[in-house]
Amino acid sequence: MHSVKINGIEWIRFALRLSSSVPLEILDAISRQPKICHYLDMPLQHASNNVLKAMKRNITQEETRELIGIIRNKIPDIAIRTTMLVGFPGEGEKEFEELLEFVREMKFDRLGAFTYSHEENTSGYKLKDELSEQSKQDRANLLMEV
Repeated sequence: MHSVKINGIEWIRFALRLSSSVPLEILDAISRQPKICHYLDMPLQHASNNVLKAMKRNITQEETRELIGIIRNKIPDIAIRTTMLVGFPGEGEKEFEELLEFVREMKFDRLGAFTYSHEENTSGYKLKDELSEQSKQDRANLLMEV
């Protein structure tokens, strides 16, 4: 593997668009190249299989756990950041509790939470938005506390 030799660039940090399509070869580059930060931004969005399916994320909680395990195994000192969405249509108490437990177990280095908003041309638009804005915000706050 060649060294990253770009003058004027001191470091490179990766942010992924979809966690379901992480090219595992990137882990070798991160681990071997001194200019590439041991940091990965993965927008997981949720952990409940029911919600992930409704979001059309093309990944399960089990696959996500396996992926994070592979990443941490290959790069033990990697910092992982993610964002989670709360209040997606169909996210009941059970699904939200699954998300909280997942976040507790994964111990992300950084995490952001945002609330679902009903917008056209999204996977949830045709689904009934059942939670109040206050309930969504309460869930986001609780998630951030975890």
